Amino acid sequence: MSSTVASSSGNHRIVKLGACWGGWDGDGQNPSYHAPGVYRLCRNYMKSHDTKYGTSADEGENWEADWNKVIATTYKVFEATQCPSTGLVPNWAKVYEEGQSLRAETGFSGSGTPGAEYGSEASRTVWRVTLDYLLFPSEAGDAAAFLDPLATHLEGKETNGNWATALDVDGSCLVDSVHSSWSWNMFMAGPTFSCLVCPANSVQEDRQQELIDAAGRRVASKAIEDYYSGSWIAISTITLHLGLEKPGPPSPPATTVPVTSTIAPTTSSDSTGVLARPQTSVCSPGGVCSEASEDCRATGCCVNAGLTCYEKNDYWANCRQSCEPGAIDPNDAPEYQTPWTCTVIGGSTPSPSPQPSPSPPPSPTPSPAPNPVPGMAFTTGTAGSGKARLFEFVDALTALPAAGSKYRAVRSSGGAAGGV
Repeated sequence: MSSTVASSSGNHRIVKLGACWGGWDGDGQNPSYHAPGVYRLCRNYMKSHDTKYGTSADEGENWEADWNKVIATTYKVFEATQCPSTGLVPNWAKVYEEGQSLRAETGFSGSGTPGAEYGSEASRTVWRVTLDYLLFPSEAGDAAAFLDPLATHLEGKETNGNWATALDVDGSCLVDSVHSSWSWNMFMAGPTFSCLVCPANSVQEDRQQELIDAAGRRVASKAIEDYYSGSWIAISTITLHLGLEKPGPPSPPATTVPVTSTIAPTTSSDSTGVLARPQTSVCSPGGVCSEASEDCRATGCCVNAGLTCYEKNDYWANCRQSCEPGAIDPNDAPEYQTPWTCTVIGGSTPSPSPQPSPSPPPSPTPSPAPNPVPGMAFTTGTAGSGKARLFEFVDALTALPAAGSKYRAVRSSGGAAGGV
């Protein structure tokens, strides 16, 4: 919150561009620095952990209104800078408060990139808004409204898997140019394509699925050869294909990997409002499940009847008879005394001698989610397959001999155009 500044009226609170610069009027703004999904995460984390880490038990609740004001102001910044006809935003702008609304104009640049260009910085804005939609679909009506005109714009730029060389520029808007080779430069194409995971009101479902598959093919055709574009290849692959754990229709189970229900898993919100892990019924076809003392995240099932695999956090799950969300086990070592989320991963599977699985039928053609359905996301079936492709990119990133450190591509938050 220290990197935000209130307006003169106190009705708005805008994100600064750093500790010592950026804000209102001539101090300058960059739409891509605004991350509404992250602000919701911060808000919810403070509310759910103030009793443990706060200066008081209600500190999180006391800051909630300020976080909501930052989120609301962020979407007003987007509204003021976005071109309604194309969905594009500029790299930089100056933002002014006018009553309950905000007004934006160009004439500012803080990094040397053209201020009025839809370029290497502006494109990140799309992914940040997409992330808000994916993490908080029930709150992200503004996100869907922001992403819709850009999805419409992209519909007219794809033909038989090929993308047009240029995006449209509306002379009545702030954006006066688009970075060259937008569909081949992954720091442009990757975040721009991410808008397609949100069902668009103005694009037919089957057409939007074609677009996201074409986007996936374009991203998959590029190799990770440098830090910035390489990072966006990895990020956009995860976003387009995995949908950030919000999958579309899955493929039928295979006999050599854990069997997953063919019904799309449902997602829910925990007490903090953050999406919980999709709850799928997963068990090894060989009947190998977890003992009560073992981590059951990988198997998703328990050997003992009556036990359920409950998640504690991203690093541990255990087979238990019951689980109370937020409870802390006093018998754990002090460093492990953290609350349980109690997300159900799977139950016991009393299957002494599983029958051989038949050969899987041909994979069905993925169909997009109903249009629009909050909480659903389009996914591509052509950018690679799930974890294998994710690990492929992680391996490529960590093995990349980038200048300074081979881990720079993964760990650095700086670099070209302010980092990802």
